[in-house]
Amino acid sequence: GVRARIYYMRGMTYRMDGNVPAARQDFLAAREAQPGDPYAVRAAIEHAVLLAEDGDADAAVSALTNIATARVDAIGAEAQYRQGMILRNAGRLPEAEEALMRVGYVFADAAPWNARALLMLGKVSEEMEKNEAAREHYRKVIQQFAGSREAEEARTRLEMIR
Repeated sequence: GVRARIYYMRGMTYRMDGNVPAARQDFLAAREAQPGDPYAVRAAIEHAVLLAEDGDADAAVSALTNIATARVDAIGAEAQYRQGMILRNAGRLPEAEEALMRVGYVFADAAPWNARALLMLGKVSEEMEKNEAAREHYRKVIQQFAGSREAEEARTRLEMIR
């Protein structure tokens, strides 16, 4: 819908400009204007990220779980990926690992999010000192997403941990 898209886009602009309160307000307005609209759901994802940035990782993870379990499209994959990132940033590495693995299992058709999730799985594995698992994740990125930014970064990281 047009209203949800306008609120979402304006919220993203506010966010890029550093006006977090206005961004938060527009993300909430998008959700209220047209619940279920793809832009309203994207706004909900961005709002969850703001919650995490404010220190409420649990509320953010809960909101993203609700989105990811209700969808099987790229928006659901993004919610699942963002959940993994929030958990990683909160130092909850085993939970992050599980969340990121779910991107590939549940959202197999969302290639860009799968590439990002596999790359991040490699990084999380490194942080957990599971270097063999990290190598395997990086190899998968290189094989499955050849030519992508993620594949280039995976190749660099793979060389660093050999």
